[in-house]
Amino acid sequence: MKRYEVWAEGCLDQGMEGVPQPAVFIGYGMGESFVEAASECIKRVWGESDWKRFFRIDENNIPSAYVRLYDNETDARKAFG
Repeated sequence: MKRYEVWAEGCLDQGMEGVPQPAVFIGYGMGESFVEAASECIKRVWGESDWKRFFRIDENNIPSAYVRLYDNETDARKAFG
């Protein structure tokens, strides 16, 4: 198993007064792949119910939990901007 960083891309949602949230570090996850590690991290940090509600894997094998998740800050910051 490998330890991965889990970063969420930035976002701008209704009610944010036009001020986007930058990319944010969620935590570390362990897994055979980044998808597995991201799933483990979200479940641990956000809890089982939010994990079930928000965690998805898209058709390009990119995990998301409300926003796309990345294994490094650089890609997370580039993804939204």
